[in-house]
Amino acid sequence: MKEASTRQARSTGERVMEPVVTLSVVIPTYRAQDLVTRTAGALANVPPDCELLVVDDGTAPGSAAELQTAIPHATVIGLDTNRGFGGAVNAGFQAAAGDYLATLNNDATTTWEDLRVLAEFLGDNPRVCAVAPAIVDTNGQPAAVAFRFPRPLWAQLPRLAETLAARRPTNAPAVGSEPRRVEYVKGACVVFRREALAHVGLFDEQFWMFAEEIDLFRRCANADWETWVVPAAKIEHDGGATTRNHPDRVESSRYRQQSYRSICRYFAKHHAAPVRLWLRFELVVRVLGRLLAEAIRVPLGRGDSWWVAEHWRCLKVLLSRQPSSPREARLEGVVGAD
Repeated sequence: MKEASTRQARSTGERVMEPVVTLSVVIPTYRAQDLVTRTAGALANVPPDCELLVVDDGTAPGSAAELQTAIPHATVIGLDTNRGFGGAVNAGFQAAAGDYLATLNNDATTTWEDLRVLAEFLGDNPRVCAVAPAIVDTNGQPAAVAFRFPRPLWAQLPRLAETLAARRPTNAPAVGSEPRRVEYVKGACVVFRREALAHVGLFDEQFWMFAEEIDLFRRCANADWETWVVPAAKIEHDGGATTRNHPDRVESSRYRQQSYRSICRYFAKHHAAPVRLWLRFELVVRVLGRLLAEAIRVPLGRGDSWWVAEHWRCLKVLLSRQPSSPREARLEGVVGAD
């Protein structure tokens, strides 16, 4: 990534040199002021060729102004309504000036040095549209970051022997210590190439939350752009702190059902009818198995009737119609690299 690049601008008839923003970092947040203040605080010393934007996704009247006071080094954008994760990131990207556009979850922390590693990788590899760091949890343990696109079970069979031998989940390949090309990455921290987003579009806001990153990376792959993981950069991620692991069970249930709703819409968008029906059937079998297992444990005093009801609520989502109605925003104000 170019360090401290400049562009010429006119001001009051005189020619001056202004720093060019090369890397823009967008942090979306909703009702998580403490989390986002911590995350933005770790990026307090903003380099002259970078910018930090925080998008308050319709939390409450006045919340954006409060955030701006708490994190004066960031530009806070307040949305009137909750547009979901993808919508909030889209709003930040539309306001950003960088050639490289990063999204960072409000429950993740990293440094400008790590983000520069990712941006520099993009600068050195023009066919890469997006790059992600390695992820560790709050205990310092490695977390899954790279995944394969959803496939029906029969399409996964050729890799089953390799998966069993390596003793790792089928859809989460080990990253290792060297950069490697992957199918898609967790959206906790990703640096995108502006040019690529101008080509394929931004997040599809029909998803509101969950599956929006799978959809975007699928569109990038379809357009022959590459996605990579660079383990030399790292973030700490308190996964699910504001969603499915929410301490309020009502909120947790809402997010969990939304995750199933979104993945079904992804199936409808990217797969022919036979495949998408089979993929939904696989999910139904999985959730039904969890429901029955929990129902057996309840009379034994080792289960929780709430989870039985929760799995039933999720089953109803999976069995209901979830059509795809794409709302892919286009990136405006494209800035070419100097």
